[in-house]
Amino acid sequence: MKNKCQKDKNKKSKVAKGSITVEASFIVGLALIIIFTVLALCFYMHNKAWYTAASGETAITASTYATRKDGDFQKIIEDKTSKFANGAKFPDISKGLTSKSNEKQIQITVEGKVPVVINNQSFQIEIDISSKVIKPVKFIRTMQSLQMIKEQANAS
Repeated sequence: MKNKCQKDKNKKSKVAKGSITVEASFIVGLALIIIFTVLALCFYMHNKAWYTAASGETAITASTYATRKDGDFQKIIEDKTSKFANGAKFPDISKGLTSKSNEKQIQITVEGKVPVVINNQSFQIEIDISSKVIKPVKFIRTMQSLQMIKEQANAS
């Protein structure tokens, strides 16, 4: 009788071991999909943050050059955007890089796709950064004239 009971226990434990293996394969597959999706999102956020910072830097630099007599801010925009588009170690989105500028505002627009490892899909990046043209000399002179008017009013 002992042998028959031991055989029944062995059969049950083998069946249980097989079901655990099948369940584990589903769980491991699901866990890997989640891990790779989180990694892809991390890469996307990194690229978006990098392109946002580079676009902002370009817009601010160009806005300071726009008021200089010798500063050709269009050239500055082109130089900066080509540097950050070519210097990137991740997807090239220089085709989606545009700039608009006038006397009052500089605008940098970046559009592109960041590839995802899963299913050859990609995340869309759209960044629009604008900066007012900075005129520090005009601002300082305005503040100084207001201060002089205030002092004259207080003296009277």
